[in-house]
Amino acid sequence: MEKKLRKRGYSCLFLSLFALQMMAQGNKISLQCSQASLPSTLYQVEKMSGYYRVSYNYDLLKDYQVSADFKDLPAPKAIEMLLASTPFTIKVEGSRINVVRKSTQKGDEKPKVNGQILDSDGNPLMGVSIKVAGSKTGTVTNENGEYELPDVPQDAMLEYAYIGMKPFKRKASYKHVTIIMEDDAKQLSDVVVTGYQTLKKENATGSFQTVTSTNINSRYMAGLQQSLEGKVAGLVNYDGDLTIRGVSSLKASSSPLIVVDGLPISGTLADVNKYEVDQITVLKDAAAAAVYGARASNGVIVITTKKAQKEKLSIDFNADITSTNRTDYNANEWCNAAEQLELQQYNFDWVCQHEDAYRQLLKSYRTRGQLMAPALRLMIQHNLGEVSDADYNKTIADWSRNSYRDEWEDLMLHNRLQQQYNLAIRTKGKYLNSSVIVDWKGDNTSMKNQYDNTLSLQYVGKLEPAKWVDMDFGVTLNNNRTKSHAYGIYDYSKVTSFYDYQSMYNADGTPATLQAAVYLGEPTLKDPSLGLKDEGYNVIDEANLNFRKSRETYTRSYVHLNLKPLEGLKLSGMFQYEDVSGRSESLIDGESYSSRHIYNLFTSGGKHYMPEGGTLDTKSSEGNYLTFRSQATYDKVFAEKHAVSAILGYEYRQTYGRSVRSCLYGYDEQTLTNNTGLTNFADLLTLKASDLGSIYSPAYMFISSDVAGSTHSKHRYKSYYATANYTYDGRYSVSGSYRVDKADLFGADPKFRSRPLWSVGASWNAQNESFMKSLTWLDMLKLRLSYGVTGNINSNYSSYLTASISTNEAHGDKQATLKTPPNDQLRWEKTASWDWGFDFSVFSHRLTGSFDVYHKKSSDVLAQIDLDPTTGWSSLYTNNAQTLNKGMELQLSAEILKARTRSQVGVSMDFTLAYNKNKILKLYHEPTSGWSALGSYHEGDPINSLYSFAFDHVETDEDGYQQLYWRAADGSTYCNDLYATTFKVEDVKFSGSLDPKWSGSIMPVITWQGFSLGASFVWYAGHYFRADAQRWDTDISFSYKASVPRSYLDYWRMPESERSGVLGNGYMMYYMNVSIYDLKYCDQNVDHADYMKLRSLTLGYKFTPEICRFIGVSGMSIRLQMNNVCTWVRNKRGIDPERVEASSGTLGNKIPKSYTVSLNVNI
Repeated sequence: MEKKLRKRGYSCLFLSLFALQMMAQGNKISLQCSQASLPSTLYQVEKMSGYYRVSYNYDLLKDYQVSADFKDLPAPKAIEMLLASTPFTIKVEGSRINVVRKSTQKGDEKPKVNGQILDSDGNPLMGVSIKVAGSKTGTVTNENGEYELPDVPQDAMLEYAYIGMKPFKRKASYKHVTIIMEDDAKQLSDVVVTGYQTLKKENATGSFQTVTSTNINSRYMAGLQQSLEGKVAGLVNYDGDLTIRGVSSLKASSSPLIVVDGLPISGTLADVNKYEVDQITVLKDAAAAAVYGARASNGVIVITTKKAQKEKLSIDFNADITSTNRTDYNANEWCNAAEQLELQQYNFDWVCQHEDAYRQLLKSYRTRGQLMAPALRLMIQHNLGEVSDADYNKTIADWSRNSYRDEWEDLMLHNRLQQQYNLAIRTKGKYLNSSVIVDWKGDNTSMKNQYDNTLSLQYVGKLEPAKWVDMDFGVTLNNNRTKSHAYGIYDYSKVTSFYDYQSMYNADGTPATLQAAVYLGEPTLKDPSLGLKDEGYNVIDEANLNFRKSRETYTRSYVHLNLKPLEGLKLSGMFQYEDVSGRSESLIDGESYSSRHIYNLFTSGGKHYMPEGGTLDTKSSEGNYLTFRSQATYDKVFAEKHAVSAILGYEYRQTYGRSVRSCLYGYDEQTLTNNTGLTNFADLLTLKASDLGSIYSPAYMFISSDVAGSTHSKHRYKSYYATANYTYDGRYSVSGSYRVDKADLFGADPKFRSRPLWSVGASWNAQNESFMKSLTWLDMLKLRLSYGVTGNINSNYSSYLTASISTNEAHGDKQATLKTPPNDQLRWEKTASWDWGFDFSVFSHRLTGSFDVYHKKSSDVLAQIDLDPTTGWSSLYTNNAQTLNKGMELQLSAEILKARTRSQVGVSMDFTLAYNKNKILKLYHEPTSGWSALGSYHEGDPINSLYSFAFDHVETDEDGYQQLYWRAADGSTYCNDLYATTFKVEDVKFSGSLDPKWSGSIMPVITWQGFSLGASFVWYAGHYFRADAQRWDTDISFSYKASVPRSYLDYWRMPESERSGVLGNGYMMYYMNVSIYDLKYCDQNVDHADYMKLRSLTLGYKFTPEICRFIGVSGMSIRLQMNNVCTWVRNKRGIDPERVEASSGTLGNKIPKSYTVSLNVNI
């Protein structure tokens, strides 16, 4: 019975497969036509069949016309009838019908060639053209990369061509051959996209650098700005700031202009999805960027996004997961619990040895002793006999074993996990191309109970209803939501809020109540008639209170309409609208310590002036930016030698921004109610005493701006522009551009309302000269020269009198506070730039590169000048300064070992090197004192400079207190605060530039068998920073702060005989004549900021075509990456300059390593 059932099952399966096969033969063909194009007719048959695919060489069939009249024929038979009168027949292979030439007579038969063509990764190339040289005979490869070409004469040469691949010739082989085609780097980067127009690279005269999507995505970085680091010589991403060829302005922005798909955006690179970038073109010199006018001084980054390319559905999916080790605060070299107690003991012993110091300590102890550091209070009590030796020793021993820092890390921190998932679906039809992109970024940050998530949705379309008209359009929506800890006025939630010898847990493991701003034994806290709240601080509870939530939405929509009424002429209209809206809410919970303490602090005379409950601080902002452009573009080649490209256009731009802030007091999150309306803010402003005690004061703890406020701005700009480019015989090119910008900021004097900006350039393609043809190793050599004027603007300044309107706190009337005086001479900044350079390619593009030397002089730079105080103003910002940037750039790309197949080893390397030196040429403002000179600009120095005062020596006075002496310019010494009149401007010492003069990168890649190993080295040099200011910004109190450097112990641990002339710390510095906060400006803190980093190390694998076909995808790759691998520094202290705020010397946390896993799938 079982065998019968099995046989029946096999029979049913066979019949089902047979039925499916019969159904798969497709529809019957009925056709009636007369003198119709053969390729078009074959296309109709293919569509009607629904099953068969017809493969043929269009060039061979395009001149044939056929007639037919038949009904209900199978597709193969129908095609045979169509081909009856032609020299072609068919060959059926499964569902494919190949149109081939009919066989000739046996005696005349010529051999045929066949083979398969693959790319360098082993993927088959469909559509490769194969022709017999000197004839019209040819064919194209099918979807498997296979081809067959009959009737090929003996010793014939075959020509192979494919878009994006190097064309080549080879002698016909009558055996089956497999050919690997190489990427044509020259062809792939054959054009330069400027945003206004697309130029052939050989015709461009400006300094451009192009970065492809492959280059950008060769390693994973969280944002596009980080991905560009090291990719373009002269594009510097340092300390979070992105600049091109240095800084030219003192007050205006130094950031480059960002252009996406032809139009400038108000957003940043963070608003651009890096996976949707097809190409980035960096415009460096005036010839390249001057067409952007008043916003081009800082360079332009032009981004072109991906579009659907193939007439089929394609799906790209990318997943990236990055894990970062949590912050290790012990790496900051702070004292641990035992070291803090040791340091405190040294300081206390010194105080006890000096009678006046000890007397002052006891006075403080008796008035505010309960607010002293616990260790200091214990030492005083022990010294006074209030604590026994045994209890003292036990307490010190117990405290030494604590580690509040480690407890805080366990409570508040976790490993950071960043995730990004990007899905792009693209399809190309006959008239409409569409792309839908969904991108999500998730970041749990390094703190628990926090997140930073962004969802991006994008649609990009292109409509081509006819050859003479097309339209690009798209919509982008980015929605960002964050949650982070909110910090109140009295906040003790940081890792440094308590000493390391303290603990957030009791001995039994229960949460401890710590003392914060108020002594927990204050009698007033126990007086029920005052109604004061508990002042105890519970770290565990506070970790789950007080959060800030925000959301920001960025929307960009655009439409580009192109009309082509005549050959070479294109009329374009472009419109873009951007909308940015954001809202943040900071909730200080009513149960949090900050709310309880503020409630108590504003209690006076038994009256509670601050309502009970929390505080909700809400900030909202909105901005919209619209851009309209109309343009005519003309591109034409005359007599095969004269290429002309020109544009003429008009652009209008409007920006609008508004922000509103409001704060609700007495807020209840459960009932959503508040008592703001019952709050007397005038009392909060004037209250001086608190029922907490005489040592606690609410004075100056409240200001009117804490309640509400708003801002508003609106500006309009319009421009006229034109450019022209002429190339003769592919050898000589000249270009020019002219633009006039106008803005509503400048209107008091008509002659300053507009700024004409222009450029000229020339280039020579030397490789196209006849006398260079013998240099077969030279692929390309282009020499360039350009000059032009670009501009910059700061929208915070106007030529009119401006004022800020507010409400008077005392009587409630409106008042106007003048902000800037009228200045009818206010105008645009301008930058005149020279650039000389050359681009080259040698050895079949195995080595390519470029070299540039530039000179940028900026004039009419906005800067401060001094005014006669009788005018009502002490200073005014006018266009009076001049700055200079000059430098050079070298960019190389080398294919050291070329891998023609997966099994071969490939080695490539990219190298960049850039030098930039800037300085202020003219400045009409001089600081009036040495102190003000520290933060001022100085003529002859770089724009971002570091200034210090010369350290001379340290002395100990007769009372045992240390005194620091400065050395003046004339050699004399002073022991004064830096803001004293003793110090003159000439006493200030120039300590170097804050901006690196040198920058560069090396990015080697090794490939083999689908594996790739890449590294990214970057370096910055020639600049300085305050390297160890925390050692000099010493603590002078009776007790130290929680984040006290371990290096403080060095002074106390050395023999007393060796301490002479060494700067100490603690109370021995209290009566120093020099302000302790001035010590960070000592020139001894300054050191070299040069460093080189192995930014990332990447191991990738690209799966073979066989594996991809097996799992049903067209391509798949994985990648493992380590970030922040290692660092080499030049400074003698071994400090990573990226950890330090260079001008102040503030040391940040050590940058941890992170690890990324990436997956890319193409369907």
